[in-house]
Amino acid sequence: STSDFKSYPRNIRKDINLLKKLKVNYLYLPSYSDLFSLKVKRKIYLHKFSKDLCGKFRPKHFRGVINVINRLLDIIKPKYILLGKKDFQQLYLIKKYIEKYKIKTTVIGCNTVRKENGVAYSSRNKNLSLHELNLASKVFKILRAEKKYLKRKPYFYFHKNNLLNKLKVLGVRKVEYIKCLDLKKLKKPKKSKSKFNIFIAYYLN
Repeated sequence: STSDFKSYPRNIRKDINLLKKLKVNYLYLPSYSDLFSLKVKRKIYLHKFSKDLCGKFRPKHFRGVINVINRLLDIIKPKYILLGKKDFQQLYLIKKYIEKYKIKTTVIGCNTVRKENGVAYSSRNKNLSLHELNLASKVFKILRAEKKYLKRKPYFYFHKNNLLNKLKVLGVRKVEYIKCLDLKKLKKPKKSKSKFNIFIAYYLN
């Protein structure tokens, strides 16, 4: 949303200094008009998975993401695009888009880097207080423990309401969704040995 975009923490000068230390040769910083004045040939393609998880609550979000990626691919024509696994749904949809149009860009999924408390590194964490970051750490540990518990069970049963109650006791007031999905079939896992993740969107402050 526009409010999300405006409140996103930015520090371009700091980012540029970090890239210089890493000896990065090129940096592309397009303006709004650079991107959106471009006439694109390909239509936006959204895999049906776009209607699940975040897409269910933000119906225009992934259309916007693919629109920008489409333009960047046209301008840069990269050999590789590196995307974080933390944004699993976004990574999946971009990959399917690239496959659909047979674009010669290889998608590389990058592991999520976390702090010692389990909270993923993110610019948006700067918007949270120490108390809220501590709460986010506890949420992560509860989800990780739940996943380990499910992996040990001889049969698969996801106790969604039990998990929601634990989060409520912690102090999480609003959970948009919490869902367990098989990473290959994108459906509820049938076996505890399936490769799955627990996906959640919740609010702090």
